[in-house]
Amino acid sequence: MSPRLSIVVPNYNHEAYLAARLESIFAQTMQDFELIYLDDASTDNSQGIAESFAGDDRMRMFRNSENSGNPFVQWNRGVREARGEYVWIAESDDLAEPGLAEGLMAVLDEHPRASFAYCRSQPIDEQGKPLPDDLVWSDPVEAAHWEEDYCEDGREEIARFMVVRSTVPNASAVLFRRQLYVDCGGAPLDFRYAGDWVTWLKLALRGDVAWVNQTWNYHRKHPNTVTSSSALDGRWAEEGYRVLAFLQSQMDIPRGQIERVCDRLMVKWVASWVHPESRLDEERQAAVFASAVAVDTGLCRRALRNIMLHRFFLRCRFVRDLHRRSRAHG
Repeated sequence: MSPRLSIVVPNYNHEAYLAARLESIFAQTMQDFELIYLDDASTDNSQGIAESFAGDDRMRMFRNSENSGNPFVQWNRGVREARGEYVWIAESDDLAEPGLAEGLMAVLDEHPRASFAYCRSQPIDEQGKPLPDDLVWSDPVEAAHWEEDYCEDGREEIARFMVVRSTVPNASAVLFRRQLYVDCGGAPLDFRYAGDWVTWLKLALRGDVAWVNQTWNYHRKHPNTVTSSSALDGRWAEEGYRVLAFLQSQMDIPRGQIERVCDRLMVKWVASWVHPESRLDEERQAAVFASAVAVDTGLCRRALRNIMLHRFFLRCRFVRDLHRRSRAHG
């Protein structure tokens, strides 16, 4: 008989956190699960740590001979291997309260139209100490929305909140329906950083979204993350524009929300250009411009307004480049 829940643990070089992560999974109050451990060619002792838990016959282990180069490859593989009705992608450096799986499964059972359910997630540092502002991700939208539990229509949730930014702060805080994930094509592999955002959007387009205002998840913040890197080379802005283009192809987005998204993405784009450690080279700049011009009808006006906040010589460089590209675009 298949378990109700499949827990996918993708790991790459998280030796320092892996044992605690696996312990927090086996300590769940809901024990009807399988654990699918995916090692993406770690070079540390992750495999040895994982093997120390392999005595539990609910655990299956898979190890790549070469690193996949994209976390969403592992997400999709984990779901392909999964047999449960629900899936929990439990990132290898995060932790969970014992009631996370049982609590979120109960929400999905209660709301059969919900494509996924997620809970409050507390950021922690490398030593596991709590960090402030666990709801900072909601600030650009409407923080009061998350003060109470809810289950809302997915398209309405997108139009009001999820279009502005990914309002799911961490994958480890989510349980989703496996078949819906498969039906919508899984996580997109042409996104390196915003693939999780697109995944939650694709699921929300197919059902309701449920939120539980309980801190059952703890996600770890590292000083050098892929998110930080993406902000410096412009990829964060580029993928953000592509997310907006995807949504516009799927549903009508209120014009005011499009403006909010474009304002926010322009701030990120300009910041990656003027940052002292910027890695926004000519190729990356062209890629960001191509994705931006496809969705932002007020691109040059928005750029000028944001760049006015930065130093004059940087402003001139960016404006000249933007106008040159605009003229070339026609």
